[in-house]
Amino acid sequence: MFAALADPRRRELLELLGRTPGCSASSLAARLPVSRQAVARHLAVLEDSSLVSRRRAGREVLFSARVEALTATAEWLTGRAVMWRERLQGGTWQGQRGERRSVSVMTWYYCVEYALLREMSLVWKRPRRGRLDS
Repeated sequence: MFAALADPRRRELLELLGRTPGCSASSLAARLPVSRQAVARHLAVLEDSSLVSRRRAGREVLFSARVEALTATAEWLTGRAVMWRERLQGGTWQGQRGERRSVSVMTWYYCVEYALLREMSLVWKRPRRGRLDS
């Protein structure tokens, strides 16, 4: 999911679908400075990440944003933020052998950043179609 959201064009498509659900790839492409084929590829990546759903209406395929996946991710990130805020307020860090050490604010910043990136990589779902250009 994070890989799908890393692309600014996909985030823009998700925003459009959030405001106007049930859009076709053609109608989305008309609002963006990219081709319909590029929009279709971006939508496929978003669909593979469970951020977008599709349904057929006659000859058209209509896309809508799925809030469940975003809500679950937001809740997970909020839980991580609370955990790290509590650790930061303590001002100490427990080492591997159990000893407690006092640390500077910058050290905390880098530890938190590293830990969040490490945890994100554990839940990172890469799109099957790879990186797409706008």
